[in-house]
Amino acid sequence: EKTGNILGKHNPSPVPPPDLPGIAPPRMDHLLINAEEVGEAYRFFKEVLGFRMTEQVLDANGHQLGVWMERSHSPHDVAIVNGPNGALHHFAFWLDDWNAVREAADTLAYNGVTIDVAPTRHGVTRGYTVYFFDPVGNRNELFTGGYWVDPDFEPITWTEEEMGRAMFYYAREVNERFFTVHS
Repeated sequence: EKTGNILGKHNPSPVPPPDLPGIAPPRMDHLLINAEEVGEAYRFFKEVLGFRMTEQVLDANGHQLGVWMERSHSPHDVAIVNGPNGALHHFAFWLDDWNAVREAADTLAYNGVTIDVAPTRHGVTRGYTVYFFDPVGNRNELFTGGYWVDPDFEPITWTEEEMGRAMFYYAREVNERFFTVHS
């Protein structure tokens, strides 16, 4: 006689199960790799592969701690941050808008997936994001937003003191775990 709901009454999810099978991102957006010497790695991508820098993070001595580069007029196709040579930090998949990122986070949580960084916004690239780990330990990102990069676009520079705001604009801090390479 009582009308129920599809969420259940015992440890319910805050949202109904997704209608689509999975998150279904339409394409890969970018990847982030590590390099012990970011500037050297950037020069290779610039001089040999023809990438163009859109943003960078510099320490007090002008040493590059991170660079974001493009070939497709998006804010980044590849990014490099300081870390062990040859390490993959994450793959990123495109979603169509901020609501899709938030709904994807619901799907991840509903399926018990470990979320590394809850839905938030980047200062660098101005994109919206959620980070998570797949079952074999790879860090992945679901990403949307950003800006269009015209041919005369001048790179944006962030300082090391503002690294937290650059990475995670709302929280304004980077947890140490985020810069840990998982393999």
